[in-house]
Amino acid sequence: MNVAVDTNVLVRLLVADDVEQAERARSLFETTGIFVPITVVLECWWVLEAVYRVPAREAAEAFRRLLGLPRVTFEHEERLLFALDAVTSGLDFADALHLAATPEGKGFATFDRRLARRAGRIPDAPRVFEPTKG
Repeated sequence: MNVAVDTNVLVRLLVADDVEQAERARSLFETTGIFVPITVVLECWWVLEAVYRVPAREAAEAFRRLLGLPRVTFEHEERLLFALDAVTSGLDFADALHLAATPEGKGFATFDRRLARRAGRIPDAPRVFEPTKG
């Protein structure tokens, strides 16, 4: 049986702040095929940073460990891997996912100069630019 998981299951597994729920989440991951939607990844990242104050590099490592589990599949794994690498290069995770979702050969328009500057240093990132005045 395969199941998709909600953010709260993933958070319990990663932070184990509720012992009983963490054990139930761990058991599910050990016995069941797990699918993690990209939207759950994004929300979980936000919870880890905003609520639990987990540094970006630690969150990236936690997701890399999850990617290595035998029964776990992530939606858009290649995009997620790109985003995790981009985060370690200084990008915000949501911005990194935006860039990862940009189709090959397309540019990415933003008014965020910091994003544009940092994205320029990431191999294989789409061209990031500020929209011009019409």
